[in-house]
Amino acid sequence: MKKLLVCFSLFLLTNCSLFGSYTLSPDFPDSQSFFSSDNIKEKIVSKKIEDGLVVSLEWIGNAYPLETSKNLNGSISRFVIPYSRKTALINLKIDNKTKKQVTFDTSNVILKDLSEKKELKPLNIDFFKSLWPSFAVKNQEMLIDQSTALGEVIRTIARDRIITEETEYSSYIPFFRLEKNTKDIEIHVKLKIENDYKDLLFKYTKK
Repeated sequence: MKKLLVCFSLFLLTNCSLFGSYTLSPDFPDSQSFFSSDNIKEKIVSKKIEDGLVVSLEWIGNAYPLETSKNLNGSISRFVIPYSRKTALINLKIDNKTKKQVTFDTSNVILKDLSEKKELKPLNIDFFKSLWPSFAVKNQEMLIDQSTALGEVIRTIARDRIITEETEYSSYIPFFRLEKNTKDIEIHVKLKIENDYKDLLFKYTKK
């Protein structure tokens, strides 16, 4: 427990020590920018399943920061990265303008690293709860950081969901960051549409 507390404190210090700045642009070891294999200028790959039903994946890459405190002059003094520097994000969008019910299950998502010959499953909410444990909070600043970060993950992370007729759904699918040498990846998504299953393949390559 003591080791976890130390790690948590270091995590906060690493991600929350920005002084005298009005913008958030934390440094990352690798931008990990991937683009559609079919269109090297696009990070969004869309699949039309049928009229009125489109599924899109957008490569986001590095997780985004959120400010948690400002100085009197309005500059940012503290920030957190809710999804952490350990992850790469993909934005899932399901636009269901049909009269059908679409079921999304995170267990039916796989990222295949073709370069490293690895398969990754999405990270779930329990992983991020372990990064932001409540028992490690010792003061008001840490409470604000922890609640902001975990609240953002809970609000935006992809979960098992039924997308009812004529509705839209958007969320982030987080994975562990890919290896530096990774060039080509595939993301496999299986959806249930009414009583039928549809396998979707999204291909990306590093520019």
